[in-house]
Amino acid sequence: MALEAVKANYDLDKLANQLKLVIESGNPLKYMDENINWAIDKDLETDSKNNLDFTSKFLSVTSTDDLNPFTGIINWLKRSRTSKRVKRILCSIITQIQELIDEGAELKKILSVAITAIITALGFGAINPVLLTVLVGLLATAILDGVANFCAV
Repeated sequence: MALEAVKANYDLDKLANQLKLVIESGNPLKYMDENINWAIDKDLETDSKNNLDFTSKFLSVTSTDDLNPFTGIINWLKRSRTSKRVKRILCSIITQIQELIDEGAELKKILSVAITAIITALGFGAINPVLLTVLVGLLATAILDGVANFCAV
C-alpha cells in the first residue's frame, strides 16, 4: 500500500534508470554529490571575483530574508544523517537485496524492496527527493562493491 503511494508520487522507472546509469558510470559518490549538494553549490557560486563581496553575500542576512547563513551546512548535516539511516536500513535487508541481484532481478524490483524497507522503518513522510537520491547512490555502491563489502564497513 505504501509503495503504491510512492509510485503515485515518484517515477520508479526513472529512479531505476538513474540507478542503471550510476552503476554504469561506476561513480555513485559523484552522482550523490551532483544531485544532493546542488543547493550548497548554488549558494557558493558567485560571479564576483572579489572574495570580500562573495563572503558578505554568502553570510549576509537582510531583514526581508529569513535565511540563516548556516542553512547550507545544516542541510548538509541532515543529508549526512539521512545517508547513515538509509545505509542502516539497506544493511538490514542486505540478504534480500543479494538474493534479488543473484536472481538477476530488475533494478526497479530492487528499488521497490529498498523503498518498502525505508517506508517500514521511517514512514512514508520520510520519502523525499534527497532520500531517493541517497538511496540510488547507496544501492549503486552496494551493487558495485558487493553487498557484503557495503555493510562490512
